[in-house]
Amino acid sequence: MLRRSVPLCTVLTAAGLLACSDSPTDSGPRVALTPAAADVQVGRTVSLSASVFELTDSTVTWASDCGDLQANGRSAIFTAPWAPQSCTATVTSVENPTLSATAELTVVPVPAADNLLAPAGFDTDASPFEMYVTQPPRVEWAPEDARGSTTSGSMRMTHAFGGNGGIMIALEHCFTPEAGAEYRAGGNFRFENANPQTTVIVAADVYSDGCENRMDFLGQLSLDGDSTDWTPDTFTFTAPEGSTRPIRISVGIWKQAGNNVDTSALVDDLFLMLID
Repeated sequence: MLRRSVPLCTVLTAAGLLACSDSPTDSGPRVALTPAAADVQVGRTVSLSASVFELTDSTVTWASDCGDLQANGRSAIFTAPWAPQSCTATVTSVENPTLSATAELTVVPVPAADNLLAPAGFDTDASPFEMYVTQPPRVEWAPEDARGSTTSGSMRMTHAFGGNGGIMIALEHCFTPEAGAEYRAGGNFRFENANPQTTVIVAADVYSDGCENRMDFLGQLSLDGDSTDWTPDTFTFTAPEGSTRPIRISVGIWKQAGNNVDTSALVDDLFLMLID
């Protein structure tokens, strides 16, 4: 008689994840993966370990449907993508490819207590990002959600004007940095109509007091408008040494000069965090 595996869960507070594994009490040839499930914060890692039972060859292959998976024999390191979502890692026996095991990896936002400066959930409004309100509006709330949630949504940025080679800013967030500190910003983005001559821009710039006058460029991410799929992206930047002048994170749409096609893009899971 086969005995059912009992999930074992352990809270790993230092790594910021909850991990569960199946106790391999079944008999016969099989493959097991530990942990069998884990919550992983965006950008963080979790170690995976495969076990092979009652097979001559213990070699395995690894695969994942999102994130980054670096394998070494029967061990692997999974690095979570920079957007909340569900990922699955799979390990398969080389000797008997019909035998495999999976780990369900839930990528979760970084909690506010862990250096998150702007919420990655972005579920009910754009706070603390401020919206530019014009006629017609450049940005408004939309029900579409990058993770398919029915209780969340995103922000729709619209560029309904002729392109002049500049960036039309829709969202911004100004903050006072730690001098010389490194930050990461990013989110999930999707164009509603493919338009290769457009780009979503998220940029970081140093401003004078009050975020009134731009003084220096620090970095940006650029996502071209040739796809209508949700795409996560991030970039890092470093605050100037010896200065706590405010930094502004700006989100907008660049359109090539002469491009008069109306363009809209969705922004979700927008975040800004201090890197440890």
